[in-house]
Amino acid sequence: MTYKTPDGAWGIEGVSLLSWRIYGAAKKLCDMESLCEDVYRAKDAELTLDALQELVDKGLGGRFIDLRRALKGVEL
Repeated sequence: MTYKTPDGAWGIEGVSLLSWRIYGAAKKLCDMESLCEDVYRAKDAELTLDALQELVDKGLGGRFIDLRRALKGVEL
């Protein structure tokens, strides 16, 4: 839903981010999409778990679930 330019600018096509009411939500959406891309691009289980932890933390607004502890004993 969001776009990014090579110079770091980002936005949502057709949406003005000048309103602070939607800026925060749009920024979180942009961050979440970037984190999903990081998970997709992760090269191994450890990097995938790190990226997933960051995605979960961002989505929940803090570290409420420790994925390494939750998956202890699970072979990745």
